[in-house]
Amino acid sequence: MTIDAVPNDEGAVRKKLSFFITQHRKVFACLLVCAALLTVCGVFFLPEVVSAYWHVLHGKSARFHEREVPVPMGWWAFPGEGTLIVQKIDRSLNRVSAVVVGDLPESGFYDYEKRKAGLIAAISKDGYQFVEERNVMVAGAEGYCFSFSPIHNAGARRIRITCDVPQRRIFLDFAGASAHAAAFDSIIQHITSTTPRETEKNARPHST
Repeated sequence: MTIDAVPNDEGAVRKKLSFFITQHRKVFACLLVCAALLTVCGVFFLPEVVSAYWHVLHGKSARFHEREVPVPMGWWAFPGEGTLIVQKIDRSLNRVSAVVVGDLPESGFYDYEKRKAGLIAAISKDGYQFVEERNVMVAGAEGYCFSFSPIHNAGARRIRITCDVPQRRIFLDFAGASAHAAAFDSIIQHITSTTPRETEKNARPHST
């Protein structure tokens, strides 16, 4: 009787083991499906979720020294090394667009021609060519913007725009898709000052 019971016990163990493996295969398959769904959702919805969460926490702008810098929906902001970075969240790292706000050197005198030549030389080394320059108003002060387009692979539609605002001692640098150039223009046009004296000065009508 004892000898005959051994095969029966082994058969029972095998059945239990087979059932265990089958059940866990189902669980593992479900986990794989869930992971795939989370990956797909992350790829398609994570940028919007991250941006929406940032705006809930911080509002519509980010602070850089005494400046309030607008942050459009779909974008977020975070500090860099002595700078503020306002970034368009994209599903592809190769298509990231960003605005960097930083301080101009405290040299006292702003040499426009020297600065322009330096920017053209530096940015040209990155594969861009100078296209145009234009004047803008930033926080009530005049600024100068220099635009660049790629020398090669122009179809990539990635551009560079650098703006200096000497009176406010700040610069703004945009690098990214040309489709977001309008967002950059909106950002620089709506930068405001948190310094009461400067705000009153900017709001005061100019005499003619």
